[in-house]
Amino acid sequence: MTKKEVGELMKTVVAAYPNFEITPERVNLWVYMLGDIDNERAKVNLMRHIKLSKYIPTIADIRGETQEELERREWEVIR
Repeated sequence: MTKKEVGELMKTVVAAYPNFEITPERVNLWVYMLGDIDNERAKVNLMRHIKLSKYIPTIADIRGETQEELERREWEVIR
């Protein structure tokens, strides 16, 4: 994700959770922590979170699980 994409994501968080504060430090952290994931995946994960939770999302909520993590978890259930 780019800094601009992270900014748009954060604006969505503010719209859904007015107590969420955008600070330069938070923007930098989110860009660093979300930089390696696809923007569409982040948006889908954020929208899912907004639908299901009254709590402000964390970076981990927005990252979600990778396809590899999902497959690994499914494989462990099969065993």
